[in-house]
Amino acid sequence: MTKNKRKKRLGIVLIAIGFSLLAVSVSIIGSNIHRENESFNSAEKTLTELKKYITANSESENKKTDEEIEIDGSKYIGIISIPKLNVELPVVKNFSYDDLEKSPCRYYGSVKENDLVIAAHNYKNFFSGIDTLNSDDKIIFTQCDGSVHVYGVSYTEVLNGYQSDKMLDKKDDWDLTLFTCDWSGYSRITVRAIEISNSEI
Repeated sequence: MTKNKRKKRLGIVLIAIGFSLLAVSVSIIGSNIHRENESFNSAEKTLTELKKYITANSESENKKTDEEIEIDGSKYIGIISIPKLNVELPVVKNFSYDDLEKSPCRYYGSVKENDLVIAAHNYKNFFSGIDTLNSDDKIIFTQCDGSVHVYGVSYTEVLNGYQSDKMLDKKDDWDLTLFTCDWSGYSRITVRAIEISNSEI
């Protein structure tokens, strides 16, 4: 085999490998987009049910003080809203990787104790934009009983994925924390907020 033929064959092999890698990349991207859409559709369905319950309870003469509502086998504690990002999502009571695929989850704490921590995927309709929040922005948490708590963003920080202790560190004054992975998956974009008003029933 001549040198030119070997080069030509090597070129064909490299092009074939390149196309294979491109096909794999397209497949992964397509799979991720599909998963994001499935998660958002599931969260939207649950949000609708949760809003119906909260509205009905608010209009009732005999208001319920439920701290959680079960929908499709998962327990929810309320709705998180981030006006700047046009985000409004239900929040699952207990963190699990299965539930994290459906909506944000309570990672730790509670509204009552002023130490609520909520985690979510960095999907485009979930927490992907929280790194753009600043001190002028608001975060609203509506509990299942209809109580509304408004928080003002205090600051944003990036924590190492292994620094779970710092996620819960209260050396700085905060009442609510939101966090998600960055695109590398190794760090956690973390937003701290302080409660500025509430309307409890």
